[in-house]
Amino acid sequence: PEGVEVNARMDTGATTSSINAQEITRFERDSEPWVRFTLVDEATGEESTLERAVAREVRIRQHSGEADERYVVELEIFLGDRHLKGEFTLADRSNFNFKGLLGRNLLGEGYLVDSSTSNVLGQPAR
Repeated sequence: PEGVEVNARMDTGATTSSINAQEITRFERDSEPWVRFTLVDEATGEESTLERAVAREVRIRQHSGEADERYVVELEIFLGDRHLKGEFTLADRSNFNFKGLLGRNLLGEGYLVDSSTSNVLGQPAR
């Protein structure tokens, strides 16, 4: 989104995609829930603040057993040469190797996931 480059891992076990978001703030716009959040471009370190309508809220169960409440927003991304639109949970993924996670909601059709390979799509077209 907004030209922000994020390394993502494909995870066929995840229902919904996720992206590393910082400074997540909920607010109301026209009596509807919205969020303001910051994304960091991994290539440049540049921060971008975005605002999106909240599509829904979800409870994600962590491997540790703890539950985490997250906002879900719609984002447009480029995956290779494909332009996709889908839902992403906003989460602090700063401690993860991959700041993005692409789940089944984006990989449902037209993708074959080979876990033995990495970076097969190359650099994104900017």
